[in-house]
Amino acid sequence: MARRKRSRPAKPTRAASHERERERKPLWKRWWPWVSAAITIALVPLLINLVSAHYDSRLALEQAAEQEARAQAGAEKAKDAELAKEAAVLARVRPVHEEFWAWVFPEPVDESTLRTGGYAESHDERYRIFREKRGVESSASPDRIGGVLKKSSRHQVSLIGNRRETVRILEIRAHVLERTAPLSGALLTYPPQGEGDVREVLFDLDSAERRLLLPDQDQPDAAPKPFFDVKYLNLAKSEEVALDVTAFTLEHHYKWELELTVAYEGVTEEKQRIRSDGTADGPPFETAAWTSHHAGVDEKPVTYRGGSYQIEMSTGGKFERVG
Repeated sequence: MARRKRSRPAKPTRAASHERERERKPLWKRWWPWVSAAITIALVPLLINLVSAHYDSRLALEQAAEQEARAQAGAEKAKDAELAKEAAVLARVRPVHEEFWAWVFPEPVDESTLRTGGYAESHDERYRIFREKRGVESSASPDRIGGVLKKSSRHQVSLIGNRRETVRILEIRAHVLERTAPLSGALLTYPPQGEGDVREVLFDLDSAERRLLLPDQDQPDAAPKPFFDVKYLNLAKSEEVALDVTAFTLEHHYKWELELTVAYEGVTEEKQRIRSDGTADGPPFETAAWTSHHAGVDEKPVTYRGGSYQIEMSTGGKFERVG
């Protein structure tokens, strides 16, 4: 009797195996590929957008910084152009009124005007009255310079930096506009009982170079040294330096101005003029020699056509004619 073949169970198909494998996995594992794919699809554009936004933001900041730098450079250039319309050093000038003073005039002045100005309540009032008569103010105390007693005028000169960069003052000289014989119209003095002190900085107008000088405080009779041989002046923007300037002469009447030599970025040397009102073309400084009725050894006596007067301390401040 023939043996019958036993039928084998059919092999599961690949799809069926995959299905059974899928059914054995936890639910979260079955869904995770889809979830991760969805997350990836959603996040990739977001990340791209974030990176792009960060790049755009950084680019915008860099461009803004560049634009700001260009704007700043343009503003500084415009400011430089505006500053260039003015001098590199600005100046404020005022006369320094002495406690013991002398006024000399080019023409005779009536006694009543001399008396009124002499007894004025303030130096400023006296200055106004006597300047109307073209008088020149001086110290009544001669100062010794180079071993010679000379008469002097005194001003405070404030120098102010007027560039964005530092301005270096290389030299200051007195530039003489006019030199004449001593004024001989009239003289009024209010003398002290002794000599005055040498000032901080000075010009000897009778010298050839007329450089700004620095006296030796320990040895008043020693020749003063050129200021810029021992000191320097640098002015930052808006920085101010005040100089107490005294100008001397023995026997002349000078009209003069300050001549500054300055340097700053892009400019190695530049000349600048300063007059008695702080401008370049205003009224000049004036310094005038004068002699009292008891002229010194080095002085040439001057005869004043309108007379020589004095307010004498030893007589209680009496106004009197002495020559």
